[in-house]
Amino acid sequence: MSRFHAQLDRAFNARVVAVVGDKRHNAFIWLRGLRNFSRQLYSVQIEPKEVAAIEAMGVRNVRSLSEIPEPIDYAVLVVPRGAVPSALRDCARQQVGAVTVFTAGFSETGEAEGIRLEQEIVAIARQANLLVIGPNCMGVANPRLGLCNFPGEASGPEAAGPVAFMGQSGTHTITFCMRAPTEGVGISKAVSFGNALTADAADYLDYLRADGETSVICAYIEGVRDGRRFYDVLRQTTPTKPVILWKGGISAAGQRAIFSHTAALATPQAVWQGMVRQAGAISVESQDELLDVARTLLAGKSAHGWRAGLVAMTGGPSVVMTDVFTETGLEVPLLADASYAKLAQFFRVVGGGLGNPLDAGSTIAMGFDADKTQQDILGTEWINLLTVFDPAGGKSKLVPDKAAMAKEMKKIEGYPIVIDGKYFPAPKPKTAEDEDQGGGGGLLGKLGKSLLKKKPNPEEENAPAIAFYTEVMSIAAGALDAAAFQPPADYKKK
Repeated sequence: MSRFHAQLDRAFNARVVAVVGDKRHNAFIWLRGLRNFSRQLYSVQIEPKEVAAIEAMGVRNVRSLSEIPEPIDYAVLVVPRGAVPSALRDCARQQVGAVTVFTAGFSETGEAEGIRLEQEIVAIARQANLLVIGPNCMGVANPRLGLCNFPGEASGPEAAGPVAFMGQSGTHTITFCMRAPTEGVGISKAVSFGNALTADAADYLDYLRADGETSVICAYIEGVRDGRRFYDVLRQTTPTKPVILWKGGISAAGQRAIFSHTAALATPQAVWQGMVRQAGAISVESQDELLDVARTLLAGKSAHGWRAGLVAMTGGPSVVMTDVFTETGLEVPLLADASYAKLAQFFRVVGGGLGNPLDAGSTIAMGFDADKTQQDILGTEWINLLTVFDPAGGKSKLVPDKAAMAKEMKKIEGYPIVIDGKYFPAPKPKTAEDEDQGGGGGLLGKLGKSLLKKKPNPEEENAPAIAFYTEVMSIAAGALDAAAFQPPADYKKK
């Protein structure tokens, strides 16, 4: 394990945390955020009025780091920018595992003093081999331990899970930590790294690639300092863990805003998208999309090819679904002749369409049969992924008994189904060689493509994945209602 991995691991799994300089003016956001920390928390503060308020919160306060009687794994600096170098030297003397510098006002300001202080921070960190996260950031979070970086974030086993988040925005990191557990996405670890002075996006990605508690990685990136290294680490990561990338600053004005936010250098959008595709990551355009894709990856069994079978209840959505899937880069091929012959044996809907997409009308409601689906559509050598769209979210008269349908669909062993917000998870898929995958296109197509994480395997050509999407509010807009992917409280990824 590298020094950086060991230091960051010590921070994420801290036994002792010290918050230096939190005060009433900041609403004690750090001490309040760590209220549920399950291990030892200290405050470092010398102002009497602040000390009284801190002790009233039940937090032990000391006047300096040297008074803490045990090794400090992680410290947060909430001090004026001019005091940061001195506080970092104290951390180095006490051999603190890692330090988050919450304070802003450095190179992102463009001011000579901010740039000078930032250079001093880098010099101190390098001389002491000290991991400095930030500055201008919210640091690390581990909900399992109650190690939170803002008040109100969920903590404990119910908030923990296999999805990690890394971001250059403190706000995006906080909102992810708040939203994800409420939407069925448990968090393994999260880190906001701001100006990224001593560790850049590639470093955090490399750590999460090796992290045994993480199976899906989400990231908000504004810019990277070493593009080649980031690409190399990303390419090494995607064969074993999907990486979902949300890029900030894609417009000219957004690129200007990036520098004043984190002093990151913007990357041309065409270059970024090409890198994402070649590295095999998944590109999204918002936090909503990021969470939708993460949920799909948690619930979905990997598909083993690019060919999608589409089923809709009406004609219009079937047309737009086809456009979205093809724009995303998936194929919507004709079915095999044998499949058409089998479908024709029970497809009796006047005005429906027997093809791919299948305009099912009320066929499903007239006796959905999992065996027929498996044999007639999934069983074809042409199809690797099946998507079923119900515009009424399970309230349609076309599908009166969704529970019965779920029971039938569960007969198809090994396939995850999402029906009216209930997960039916599949066992871990067989391993296969990995293939580069790219993002782009409408959200529904992205969700389907997100399941394509394996190379087509001749032995598994007849084992496509199923994604059963309900409560789709607008296929054309690519919007997917989060309630459709809300798992039960006791859901755990296999």
